[in-house]
Amino acid sequence: MSEEQLQILLPDLVQKNRKSQEALYHGMSPVLLGICCRYIQDRHIAEETMVNTLLQVFTHIPQYKGEGSLRGWMKRICVNTCISQLRKKEKIDISSIDHDTDSEYLAVTDRNMSPHDMELLDNALNSLPLGCKVVFSLFAIEGYTVAEIADMLECSQGNVKSQVSYARKLLSAYLLKHHPEYMPKKVQLNY
Repeated sequence: MSEEQLQILLPDLVQKNRKSQEALYHGMSPVLLGICCRYIQDRHIAEETMVNTLLQVFTHIPQYKGEGSLRGWMKRICVNTCISQLRKKEKIDISSIDHDTDSEYLAVTDRNMSPHDMELLDNALNSLPLGCKVVFSLFAIEGYTVAEIADMLECSQGNVKSQVSYARKLLSAYLLKHHPEYMPKKVQLNY
């Protein structure tokens, strides 16, 4: 569902119009479920979390102030709902790990990825420890800053940087082992 379509629905959503709520559900549930599945491996719990996200959206839609996209606002609610679910069900271990944190990070967008690449990414992410997966997903896929993630997870920015760096190393090892064709070729410099 495009941002334009969401903006058309917005006045009716504020009025709690059932048809608009249903349209929002059908238009956004695949996107929100994808986010939930990225954080929560159990499909049933991910679906429950997606429904809880939509309930939060329907409840708090009058508070949306139009700052930023409505789609982005809903995604943020979804991520926060996932983190709350993880805190209830599992302890997220995001303790600091002593790894190099000086490397540069790139955000990944799933819009430009083929279904094969998305499946590869999902498999690689699922190979990570839970805390590492959550932090890396928030940073590299959702595009949150280190400071925002630290606030969300109530940890230090150093812990977040360390987890992102550690995730990158684990993902590189995973790709090298399972899909070496995705690893960059070493460059031979001849002087």
